[in-house]
Amino acid sequence: MMNGWDMTGWGWVWMTAMMGGGLLLAALVVLLVARRSNEGVPSGDNGAPETILARRLARGEIDEAAYQQRLRALRERDLPREGKRDDLAQRTHR
Repeated sequence: MMNGWDMTGWGWVWMTAMMGGGLLLAALVVLLVARRSNEGVPSGDNGAPETILARRLARGEIDEAAYQQRLRALRERDLPREGKRDDLAQRTHR
């Protein structure tokens, strides 16, 4: 058949194995590139309390006064932790 260009059983096996291996290699490269391209992208701090509060204001769930009150409470809550870190840094640099 085909003037000597026909493939035996092992020819089909090797061709299938090479094509399958090539497809697996291509899929691996695509996955690695996609994963690496997402590493440098910041997540946007979607769960940060101030971000959630701002979104609630934008959606109209709370008014401006409630937003300001809760934002002030969030920032006051975070101040003692920052102060403790500063005190620790000052003690270690002496």
